Amino acid sequence: MPRINPQHRVPLAALVLALVVALVPAPLAAQEPSATTMVIEVSLEDEWEFLGEGLFVFVGETHCATATEAAADVTLGTADQDSACGTPDETITFLGANGGLFFETAIFTGGTSFSLMNPAPVPPHTAYPAFVCAFLASEGIDRTDCDVIGPPGAVAVWQFAPKFIFGDERAVTALVSLMDGAPVEYAVPLSPANGDELPLLQASGTLDIDEEPQVAEARTCRVWHPDDAPGLLGLAEALSDELVDVFGDLGLAITPCERTADAASADLLLWREADPTPVDFTAFTMDGSFLVSTYTPPPAPHSPPLPPGAPQPADAGNAGRVAASEGRGGTAIALLMLGLTLAGAAGARAIARG
Repeated sequence: MPRINPQHRVPLAALVLALVVALVPAPLAAQEPSATTMVIEVSLEDEWEFLGEGLFVFVGETHCATATEAAADVTLGTADQDSACGTPDETITFLGANGGLFFETAIFTGGTSFSLMNPAPVPPHTAYPAFVCAFLASEGIDRTDCDVIGPPGAVAVWQFAPKFIFGDERAVTALVSLMDGAPVEYAVPLSPANGDELPLLQASGTLDIDEEPQVAEARTCRVWHPDDAPGLLGLAEALSDELVDVFGDLGLAITPCERTADAASADLLLWREADPTPVDFTAFTMDGSFLVSTYTPPPAPHSPPLPPGAPQPADAGNAGRVAASEGRGGTAIALLMLGLTLAGAAGARAIARG
């Protein structure tokens, strides 16, 4: 048996180290985008548990990849994905596995990377896009955001019934401006209030010159929305809360609105923008509002007394009296007539004696 030259012996520790290096895979090199792909670097830490342990990534309306805490970075536009996942200038949307839609989006740009670090959700009451709702439904993830306005992705609008005070565009402009937390847009365009909400409310008679309410609640306000869109109930409640808050800030306490099935009797109406307008708004009158005016007109001014010696108003109820407007001339004529009458009577007596 040949001997191993001691100079050629490999230490045991070196052999073990070499074996370990051979068995352990080398770390993957950082992903580099090609000219037609884009890398999304998801830089989240504790948010993974909140997100439901996953993050769905969409290009346009196509689900292209799912990032996880173990594989946070994803590449879009690869050959094994749908061709839509490499569409230039298309919006990239991020959706947590808990169904929470991210506020932040990106734009697909080949050859670049994008770092997602902000897991902030979209604002409350935001209507989810139809493709997001369809994807959540296919994944069995229940989100009330997709039921907000009935069919996924529809847009809702609302409008005051033009009853008192809401038949006055000045009042409507001011109130809609103050209801800046309303979850949906007003159905008709309004002129901007430009910070003049209080003067507009004063001009409409809603507030007096001291900015105190000149209206009071006559009954509970009513809100209407279609029966086939139960998700609108949440929006209706949000609108009601916003209206209560605005009137409260103006010094008038009102009760939250209640739902009515009769659109013609409603004070607020809420419907899907794609649907026909639910009522003829021009048919409303100013009557029947949940608000009434508390304005009291000032008393009529009294005429000041006439100074001494001034001519007094004529008394038309006594035709035998001499009108004051005749003055002293009228009095002289009356005395002359009286003298002639007495003289005539005296002459008649003298003739009778003779």
